[in-house]
Amino acid sequence: MLKENKEESGNISKLATPVLIFLLLLAAFWGGSLYTKFRNSETGQNQEPAVDLAARPTSTPGSSQPEQGEEDSLGVQSRIKIEESAIVKGSAEAGVVIVEFSDPSCPYCAAAAGGNQQVIESLKSRIPGWEAPLPQIEKEYLEKGLVRLVFHYFPGHGAGMEAMKIIWCAAEQGKGWEMKKVVYANQDEVGNKAALQVLSQGVDLNRSEFDRCLEKDFSAKESEEASLGREMGVSGTPTFFINGQMLVGAQPYQSFKSIIDSELEKS
Repeated sequence: MLKENKEESGNISKLATPVLIFLLLLAAFWGGSLYTKFRNSETGQNQEPAVDLAARPTSTPGSSQPEQGEEDSLGVQSRIKIEESAIVKGSAEAGVVIVEFSDPSCPYCAAAAGGNQQVIESLKSRIPGWEAPLPQIEKEYLEKGLVRLVFHYFPGHGAGMEAMKIIWCAAEQGKGWEMKKVVYANQDEVGNKAALQVLSQGVDLNRSEFDRCLEKDFSAKESEEASLGREMGVSGTPTFFINGQMLVGAQPYQSFKSIIDSELEKS
């Protein structure tokens, strides 16, 4: 009897050991996952667009995904394709090209552009030394001919199309970048057509041409922009490519600066 009990106990131990190991591994996985989510939430990564943070790009059929900070060959080799339908500012001879996929209705996109003070204050309180990247990049690099900025729309929040129409129509008169800055500085109005019309008057435009442009159907343009973004691995806003290197979220200026300086040293 004693022998049978020992054998039975040994069998139970043999069964319990792999179960215990599985439970320990499962606990470690979930613990690591929760820690990663906590860390990434500080800079607007790995969050769903519904909570107004940039989502980390995930794989889509037929596309190759770069890891954040790694070089995406599409970003460099397809420069002409990427720029031909974009709103562009800066020298064509610049050593660094920054491609931005953004949505006027995305609060973290506006914060990265220097707008939406509520989000900016939140980021500064959570991330010591946080600075809006785009205004600093314009001042320190673009105005010196070192960086070229390329803007594309990516529909990450669903309320940006009315604002994009006035940006695209201003772009037809060479004032797209100026209108983008006006819109992102007044993000509360992005879904209000009447308010957007008033805001657009702050940009020097041929009003009759501008008004005719606004009557056009931009659904094909919206689809093209979304397709280009997905092709490059974008799944949330804002997403940036610095000479092909992906940077996701409203990252601090220093994160951009370190990559820009590294790229300029190569040129």
